[in-house]
Amino acid sequence: MKPIEPINSNLNPISLSNQAKPTSSFKDALLDFLGNVNTSLKEGDHAAEQLAAGQIDLPTALIKQEDAVLSMQLLMSLRNELIGAYQDLSRIIT
Repeated sequence: MKPIEPINSNLNPISLSNQAKPTSSFKDALLDFLGNVNTSLKEGDHAAEQLAAGQIDLPTALIKQEDAVLSMQLLMSLRNELIGAYQDLSRIIT
């Protein structure tokens, strides 16, 4: 069989053997995510204070609040998945 020719001959094939290893661990990624959620929540609170003081407009404050809410929902979803995985592993071990 003849190999498939790329549509664009300027494209180079991707080599999977020389991929760089991740520089951060799961712990570092999780701590970074928690820091981002905390920052988002603080920005949402600050936006509410600015709105009450008349320093920013309503759409900007709502966007920051919604960003904080979505970040927290994602964090809670991640927590629930991790707890479920832990419970599954504990059932397998016992």
